[in-house]
Amino acid sequence: MSAKKRVIRIGIIWGVLISILYLSLGFVSNYSAQSRAANRAVLEINALRQLMGDERLEGFEEAHKSLDRVEQFVQTFRHSSGGLTDFLIELLPLVLILLVLAVFLFFIYRKFLKPFEELEGFAENLARGNWDLPLAYRKDDYFGKFTWAFDNMRNELKQSKERELETIESNKLVISTLSHDIKTPVATIRAYAEVLGKKLHAHDDHCRQYADIIVQKADEIAKRTDDLFVHAISMMNRLDVQLEPITLAKKLREILSLYEFSGLELSYEDEPWPEGQVAVDPFRFEQVVENIMRNAEKYAPGPLDINMYQTADSISIVFRDYGPGIADRDIPFIFDKFYRGVDVRAIEGAGLGLYIVHELMHKMKGRVDLVNLPDGLKITLIFPK
Repeated sequence: MSAKKRVIRIGIIWGVLISILYLSLGFVSNYSAQSRAANRAVLEINALRQLMGDERLEGFEEAHKSLDRVEQFVQTFRHSSGGLTDFLIELLPLVLILLVLAVFLFFIYRKFLKPFEELEGFAENLARGNWDLPLAYRKDDYFGKFTWAFDNMRNELKQSKERELETIESNKLVISTLSHDIKTPVATIRAYAEVLGKKLHAHDDHCRQYADIIVQKADEIAKRTDDLFVHAISMMNRLDVQLEPITLAKKLREILSLYEFSGLELSYEDEPWPEGQVAVDPFRFEQVVENIMRNAEKYAPGPLDINMYQTADSISIVFRDYGPGIADRDIPFIFDKFYRGVDVRAIEGAGLGLYIVHELMHKMKGRVDLVNLPDGLKITLIFPK
């Protein structure tokens, strides 16, 4: 309840109490006056009856005086129970008292309660992130300096937030630029390492092995760079997704064929897979599948079952591994960027794989479901038709 409503409620309660008290006292006063006048009239009437029985002249004179007093008492009684004008005159002090009460309560609200009410609304706006709404400063306000201090705090917070956002945007731009620029030298290193490995003599096994390691590490750097680049442009809201209708099963077969000699133990039935089309970005879809398969290769070495099925309104791809799964305490944060489970921190990684999967699926209007199994993990990609 606002301070204004509280003041109105207090004013009404006090007004009713004062009115009841005033009217009660007035009623008692009038009743007492009328009772005294009636008692006197009764006494005079009794005295008049006695004097009427006295035949002396003095008795008649006393009787006339008693009649005059009775008439006076009657007039007093009429005056005490007068008409509307007299009633309004009697209510005038009550009206003045209520008016003074209203002015007093308005003063209390205007000078003391309203500034706190404005500060409360100001604090709520700050909590909602509205930094542009100033707090009015009034010279006649008893809390003027206090109000000025709060508004000054708002300006400082606003400037601090703007600097923070500028820094974040700058960092995103740096990450996206560097991750993009790193691709070229890494690709060059990989190409030269491949050529070097092919030109080495057959008996130079160690040198050939070193060249293969260079190629392998160059591939890892390229993948990490791609992840950072996707993360950076996603945070900048510049992640480009071009949806087009494709046959999902055909595209998935093309991607899986690249992993036949990768060391992954893939297990999937090529038929019957649903041949329906869905709207996806082919390049981003390939990134999603690659991230899931790289995670399986890193954290759950062993068989990886892949299957597809469709419903009336969607086509789903299921990846099921037989690794240790994900700890229950890590499940709520598994799609957060840079988050890595406690049990897998010894394994090299950046914590961006499932985050990128989640972001890309969202951009392609799909979703990803993750279920822990007793003997592994199941990830389902769901694409609407």
